[in-house]
Amino acid sequence: MDGPPLSHQTRDRSRLQAWKATVRAAAAHAWTATSPTTGTIKVVVAYFHDGPAVLIDNDNMLTPIQDALNGLIYVDDRQITHSEVTNA
Repeated sequence: MDGPPLSHQTRDRSRLQAWKATVRAAAAHAWTATSPTTGTIKVVVAYFHDGPAVLIDNDNMLTPIQDALNGLIYVDDRQITHSEVTNA
């Protein structure tokens, strides 16, 4: 996806909801299964950028992404047993 990620702690809740919708739409486009998986999940997020990076805490960047995938890719984010975030 284009554009910088948004922190879970942003004060602009409408931008946060728009970001989650963008993440969910991209995932829905790529997800070919007919229902969410029920097994354990490993989430890997790599944030690549050109120029100065947006200063964002990795955990706060990951939370909205996980929220957006709830009910689409997995039933509940409690299924996530491992997560990895890279700012490159």
